[in-house]
Amino acid sequence: MEIKKSASKNLERKRGMFFQVGLVTSLSLALVAFKYTTPKLIPEVKNSKVYHIDDDIIPITIIKSAKPLPKPAPPKPTIEQIKVVKTIVVTKMQPTKVETVELPPEIIITSMPPEIIEEGEIHINVEVMPGLGDCSLMDNASRVICTENAIQAFIRDNIKIPQSVIDHGEGGKVFVSFVVNKKGNIGNATILKGISGAKEMDREVLRVINALPKFTPGVQMGRKANVRYTIPVNIKLG
Repeated sequence: MEIKKSASKNLERKRGMFFQVGLVTSLSLALVAFKYTTPKLIPEVKNSKVYHIDDDIIPITIIKSAKPLPKPAPPKPTIEQIKVVKTIVVTKMQPTKVETVELPPEIIITSMPPEIIEEGEIHINVEVMPGLGDCSLMDNASRVICTENAIQAFIRDNIKIPQSVIDHGEGGKVFVSFVVNKKGNIGNATILKGISGAKEMDREVLRVINALPKFTPGVQMGRKANVRYTIPVNIKLG
């Protein structure tokens, strides 16, 4: 059996109205939810002091310097250090042939007063030894031998043996010392050891030594120097 409803009791006709009411209610609740805020609770502190902050703006004064600030110094250039390695090459000196030096024949032997040289300035060996005649043109090792030979040759050619020594009948060696000064002259000639009983022979040796030709001076540390020589003079009779 079919149950029939009356038209006034039928709710299907009001379905659209219910839908609109529900939609408006939902939107209203959504808007209320978005606008709702939780109140901020501020804790109350007892016996607290309240300080008022002055809201006035403090003016800022800019002081300009009368003199401009100095410009910063430019950075120092970086200099790369270069390490210099010194290489020393050692070469073996070849011996130089020493030739006999002939002294000029026009030299005249005369008695000259001995020159006095201060002892404090005298050397025995120097970097460049004195040279006699053409010996000064040689290297230092060769000029030493050449000069010693030239001195002996000069003494041999110019010495005169006194008659008293000849009568005495005995020869020997006379050791004589002298200095070649910074000017190349002979000075401080002294007999270190002579022939016994032959003083005249000592004087003759000193005469010949003081008459030696001018030397090329010796050199020490780039400066001319006084150099002492000690040589033996061999006196032979007959």
